[in-house]
Amino acid sequence: MLQAVCDNQIPFRYVLNDLWFASAENMHFVKLDLKKEFIMGLKCNRKVALSGADKADGRYQWIDQLDRPEGTTLIIYLEGVSFPYSSFAKSSQTKMVLPAYVIWLPVT
Repeated sequence: MLQAVCDNQIPFRYVLNDLWFASAENMHFVKLDLKKEFIMGLKCNRKVALSGADKADGRYQWIDQLDRPEGTTLIIYLEGVSFPYSSFAKSSQTKMVLPAYVIWLPVT
């Protein structure tokens, strides 16, 4: 569907989707192929590195085990994704069934 939107030259800057579509493949497609930014939910069972060096050394941790206050942002490197992105800490105020984190680009 996103490719059809691009093929029809419908302008947009961001792709927003729920966590069921937040795969590494979809992130790469949006960022690298379509050259767009994204906002996606991220399941708490995903593994992240906190630096490029940690990613290069294969040092990942579960995203739900990161020690940070609610509502804060952090630059993270998702396993299987070639670029860093920003992440919000989850909020206990959300009405989501599964704990999730919101990620987006660009990294500043």
